[in-house]
This record gives sequence, C-alpha cells and structure tokens, in this order.
Amino acid sequence: MKKITLILIAFAFINCSTQKNKITDYTNYTLNELTNKKTELELESNYVLVNHYLEQIERGDIDHMALTKIDIGLVNFYWESVPDLKIYHNIWKEASSEVDLFVKKYAPEKKELLDQYQNKAIDKEEYFRKHREIMARLRADYPNEFPQLSEKHVNSLKTMWKLTGRYMLEDYKKKEKLFPTYWIPEKDLEDSKNTKQYKAINQELLLVNKQMIKK
Repeated sequence: MKKITLILIAFAFINCSTQKNKITDYTNYTLNELTNKKTELELESNYVLVNHYLEQIERGDIDHMALTKIDIGLVNFYWESVPDLKIYHNIWKEASSEVDLFVKKYAPEKKELLDQYQNKAIDKEEYFRKHREIMARLRADYPNEFPQLSEKHVNSLKTMWKLTGRYMLEDYKKKEKLFPTYWIPEKDLEDSKNTKQYKAINQELLLVNKQMIKK
C-alpha cells in the first residue's frame, strides 16, 4: 500500500510539473492576438530578468554599484516625485555633504587631486591610488569621526539605490514599459538569462515570433 501511495505521489508531481511547463500552441492565434502576446511576454521576460538581478542586490549577494549606472535623468524623476524615495535621497545628500565638509577641512589636497584628474594631468589609476592614500590617512588620523561618517554615507547610498531600483522596476511593470538593462554587467545579465523562469518565457516568445512570421 505504501509503495502504491509513493507511486501515485510521484505521478501527480510529474503530471503537475508537465502542466506547469506546458508550451502553449499558438497556431490558431490571429496576428493581432500574437502581437499582443508578444508584447506581454517581452514585458514579462524583462521583469523576470531585472527582478532576478535586483533580488541579488537586495540580499547583498551582488554590490549595489551597478544601479548607479542607470541614467540619472531617469532616476531624478523618482527622487523628485516619489515622497519615500525623496526622503532617502535627502538622507544620502546630507551624509554626502558631511563627508565632503570633513574632507575639505582635513584633506584639502583632495580637491587639487580631483582638479589634476579632470584636467588630465594625471591618469585614472594614479588618481584612485592617491585618493585611497588620502582616505587611509583620514581613517588613521581620525579613527572615530571619519569611519563613522563614511559608513553613514555608504549605507545611505546603498539604501537609496536599492529602494529606487525596486520602485522603478515595479513602476515600469505597472506602466507596461520595458525597464532598461544596459546598467547590468554583461556577465550578470547572462546569468539572469540562464534562469529557468526566463528561459521558459523566452521559449514561448520564440514560438510566438515563429507564428507571426507564418501569418
């Protein structure tokens, strides 16, 4: 009896999985229906792709810095118009200002270093090397004040970008707009495309495109 029960459970599981992964037959769809389905699937695959990457950032598996590559023109709209995001943007600006004032007071040479880099008197590698040296000196000279200011600045930056990325993605989904993916590093983008969910949607999309060509 136990063996039969196990067989029935296994059969039910396989049948459920088969139903879940069943590919739709689009042969009887009209061109208009196929066009609408294509748009729906493109939006769905876009959401799944970006959401997979954002979830990794939210868990802390991936650094938040990729988000900062999103066109500031797109992001500013949300920082200016969404009350919750505006709050976190202001918190970050305040933390950034505190760090800047501290550095200007105790490491005025940093401004000269930035001027040299902007005027191409030094290259990027030298700029960052000297920048790290200045930051290391500040941490050594002010072991209490500077690390605390830096931590506050970094944490506010992370929080602001994580919340902004999530809000923007959900807003794009609601408005049925494709969310840009150019900011996601190529390797990470490919990793997100290898998820089962994305592949399943993409398979459906290929079938729809084939039917559209036949129509």
